[in-house]
Amino acid sequence: PLSLGAGAAPAAAVPAPGGVDRPRKVVLPLRVETFLPVDPSSAVVSEAFVLHVLISTDRVAENPVLKEGCQVWMSCSIQAHEDTEARALPCGDDAAAFVLGTGDRGPMESWVLKPLSGKEHDQAVADVAADGELRPAGRVVTLPVESLAGVPSAAPMPRKSASADAQPPSSRLSVPVVVRCGRDCRAVLSIRLELRSTAGASAAVPSAILGPAITAPKVSLHFRSALQVSFDESGIGSSSAAAAAIGRSSSMPRRFTLKALGLVAVDLQSLEVAEVPRGAGDGTPGATATAAEESPRPSCPVLGQIGRVAPGSLHVFALPPGRSLETASVVRVRFLRDRAVSAFFPPAAGSREGGPLVSGEPPRASQEWLVPKEAQQGAAVSSALMVDMDHAPTSAVGEPLQVRIRVRGTVSRAIQAKVRVSPKESSETPEKFFISGPTTTHTILAVQEDPKKPQACMSFTLVPLRPGSLTLPRVAVSADSWEVNGVPSSVFVFPAPQPVHHRSVI
Repeated sequence: PLSLGAGAAPAAAVPAPGGVDRPRKVVLPLRVETFLPVDPSSAVVSEAFVLHVLISTDRVAENPVLKEGCQVWMSCSIQAHEDTEARALPCGDDAAAFVLGTGDRGPMESWVLKPLSGKEHDQAVADVAADGELRPAGRVVTLPVESLAGVPSAAPMPRKSASADAQPPSSRLSVPVVVRCGRDCRAVLSIRLELRSTAGASAAVPSAILGPAITAPKVSLHFRSALQVSFDESGIGSSSAAAAAIGRSSSMPRRFTLKALGLVAVDLQSLEVAEVPRGAGDGTPGATATAAEESPRPSCPVLGQIGRVAPGSLHVFALPPGRSLETASVVRVRFLRDRAVSAFFPPAAGSREGGPLVSGEPPRASQEWLVPKEAQQGAAVSSALMVDMDHAPTSAVGEPLQVRIRVRGTVSRAIQAKVRVSPKESSETPEKFFISGPTTTHTILAVQEDPKKPQACMSFTLVPLRPGSLTLPRVAVSADSWEVNGVPSSVFVFPAPQPVHHRSVI
């Protein structure tokens, strides 16, 4: 723990640059610590991540300087470093710190954030009584340290004499600090505290600083994107003839996939598609996000059910039909960390009956993705695809048979396809074979101009259990609007050269 040191009455003030008077000695010993109820490496891009600055001081005999009025002021500086492991483009707002403001008219519906980082954005966070007790400053939300669960006990303040042990216990106060960042990065926070006199201070006369500033231990936060969107092939031709050739029209919905990248669950509040104003942005996500803040855009919700998104999960949605293919659009999602208030403000056992420690909801995090042109215009990317299985013509009971799934046809651009093996849809009974390996996977079909050249998608191993002709399981390859079934294939199974004993597999 850091301390301003112990001191009695202040000495004569010494003029400092800028007209601020600094005394030679301190008036009140202070100590500052940080408490993070949430793992700092799990911060989510654009969310309101909360850490707590714990300020403590020992109560002292009444001091004339403290009796005239003193306040603890807080400031913050942030150094952000780009994340080299980021999966998203470096776009969005820089990291910034805030304190929670109190509502002017009763309980708040949403948090009020007051800037803390940057020039001249320091905030008065606590008043100091004549005996050194810390009290809320009024305009900034502060909490009793005892109301938070998991806060470590304060280390004893150094004392000059044994008689000091009889002094009253120390006063502790928690100041929640909110940090937000609009890009994947590592943000290092440096928080400073100053004790200032309020006697004679005004807008024209600066406050006298009672002693040197102290700095809290630096805090490092790792902000990562929580979600990622990938658009499937639309399969819609740019002309009516091309659309009719593959059985789709421009009025059909277009599918996209939302994948959870973060380490924590999030609760989707809204998911919508909005138009980009003409001339706004250059097609990059960063330019799109800036345009979104400058002017409102007409939007409508996407097709699909929103709710809780678990880490690593995959959810499928669709763009609503009837939108102009010539208009640039973005998919915009707003979300909150699952149970954000209770996670950032864990209540102690004795304070749970009174409800949340802070009122209102945190500001929602948001992300945007530009809808790619191929998903808007729907250019046909494939034609006359065929799926076949490559394997040996014969096998034996108990002998593993390697089966490779291949796709042949013209592919004009790379697309993501889903390959599915369906053993239950085979004409054979399940007792005739075992399957080893993946039965469902996603793969990328590369650009292919030669329709006769196959592309390997996946493979699995089949173990025959009975002799005779065996029909292989059904295989299907799909991508957005189309699905191609594999060519039926079979293999002749000879009896095993030695007895085979079946065993139950659990």
